[in-house]
Amino acid sequence: MPSYQEGTAMPNAVVMTGYGPPEVLTWAGVPLAEPGEGQIRIKVKAAGISPTDLALRAGYLKAFPLPRNAVLGFEAAGTVDAVGPGVTGTSIGDGVAALLFGLGGYAEYAVAPVWARKPDAVMPDGEADRRTASF
Repeated sequence: MPSYQEGTAMPNAVVMTGYGPPEVLTWAGVPLAEPGEGQIRIKVKAAGISPTDLALRAGYLKAFPLPRNAVLGFEAAGTVDAVGPGVTGTSIGDGVAALLFGLGGYAEYAVAPVWARKPDAVMPDGEADRRTASF
């Protein structure tokens, strides 16, 4: 996937333009979210695609309304890019896997309230991202 140019404030994400088949997903610029209290921002290297993501996109779970131009993805793995106030135990540059209750994993950057450090030391380069994106 193409990446936004460093120094700009508009990273990209796979945005859901409506309910339906995969064609409702489009690559588009999105605002760069800042992490809040107890959150981290991740430069995403891999995102998990769960059955829930597919059901949401297809419109089978309309009881859980999505915001306009939602970015799906409950799981992501990558590198900590920023930390919010009150975050301890991780810092910028750490490899992590995260659970995204508010969605957002199908993006270049995601904000996460729950994460775990990745086992990079025991897996080949990049393999930890692919395996831990869907925990």
